[in-house]
Amino acid sequence: MGVLIVLFHALNLKVHLVKPAVLDGSFLYTGLKDLTCQVFPFFKKLLVP
Repeated sequence: MGVLIVLFHALNLKVHLVKPAVLDGSFLYTGLKDLTCQVFPFFKKLLVP
């Protein structure tokens, strides 16, 4: 699940599938993304510049 969140985040930064304001307002997405980046920091380094 964490990998999918990081992949979606990287894709959304490039393609803008979902507006950043919508994602910032999402408690679930923001919490999971932050947790994933803390637990698996190497995924973020690989996918997000």
